[in-house]
Amino acid sequence: DLGTTSTVIIGGLQGAIAKRRVAMAHFIYNLVVDLAACLALVPLLYVISAWLQFTDPLFSLVLFHSLFNLLGIILFLPILPGFAGRIERWIPERPYAVASSYIHNVPAKVTDAALEALRKECHQLLLVAERMNKTALGVKEKALPGGTDFSYEQLKTLEGEIVSFAIHMQQERLDENEASDVERYLDITRLAVFSCKSLRDVATDMEYFNEHPVASLTGEYNKLRRFVIDTYRQLLELLGAEREDEYVRESVHGLSKKLKQTHHILNDNIYDIHIGGGVTGHDISTMLNTTREIYNSTLAGLEALDRYTQGTKTGGE
Repeated sequence: DLGTTSTVIIGGLQGAIAKRRVAMAHFIYNLVVDLAACLALVPLLYVISAWLQFTDPLFSLVLFHSLFNLLGIILFLPILPGFAGRIERWIPERPYAVASSYIHNVPAKVTDAALEALRKECHQLLLVAERMNKTALGVKEKALPGGTDFSYEQLKTLEGEIVSFAIHMQQERLDENEASDVERYLDITRLAVFSCKSLRDVATDMEYFNEHPVASLTGEYNKLRRFVIDTYRQLLELLGAEREDEYVRESVHGLSKKLKQTHHILNDNIYDIHIGGGVTGHDISTMLNTTREIYNSTLAGLEALDRYTQGTKTGGE
C-alpha cells in the first residue's frame, strides 16, 4: 500500500499544483490508514475469523483489506474539509506573473478604455512576436526598454490573458464596430502566436540546414532566411513608426507578394537540386516542410500586421 503511494509522490514532485496536492493527500491518507490497520490488526483478524468465520486465507485477506479501507473512510470523512485546507496551505498556488502591460489595469466593462488597452496590448504582442522570430532565425536583437522581451511560454501566457480579456469584453453590450474590433484583436493575437509557433516547431531543422553538407541546399535555405529576416526588419519599422493605414497595408501586401514569389522560386530550385542528385529524398522532404513552415510563419506575421492596421493608426506607443 505504501509502496504504490510513494510512486504517486515521486510522479507528482514536478507536476502541477493540483497533482502535487492529490499525491500528498494520497500519501497521508494511506500512511494513517496503514498505521491504524497495524494497531487494529489483532481485533480485525478476530472479527474475521471468530465473528464472520472466514477460514479461506485469500478471502480473509480481501476482507481485511476492505475493512481497514472502510476504517480509513470513517476516520477521514469528518475531518475532510480541514484536511483539504491543510493540504492547500502546505502546497500553495504559485504566484501568478502577469504577462500583459495594459489590459490588466483596465476593467473590461469600460469599453472605450478596454479597447484602447487591447489595441496597445496587441501592438506590444506584434512587436515581441516579430522580434522572437528574428531571434529564431539567428538575428541577435538588442533588449527592449523595460524588459519586454518574452520567452515563448510568456508569449502564450500573454495570449491567454488577451483572449480572457476579450471574452469578458464580449459579455458586455458592444455595438457592431466595437464587437468587430474585439474579434480583430483576437485574430491578430492568434496569427502572431501561430507565427512564432511555426518557427519554433522547425527550429532543429533550421539548424540542420544552416550547416548542411550539400552547399546548394544550404544556399537555398539561407536565401529564404535572409529574405525573411529583411521582411521582419521592415515589419518592425512599420510597427515602430507613425504611418497611415493605407501606406502600411500597401507595404504589407507588397511584402506578401514578394514572399509568395520567393517561396515558389525556392521550391523550384529545391526540385532542381534533387534532380541533380547528391541529396536524399528524406532531406528534400524535410527541406520542403521546413521552408513551408517558415513561409507560413512569415505570412501569418504579415497578416497580423495587416489586420492591426484595419481601423488602427500604426505607430509606436
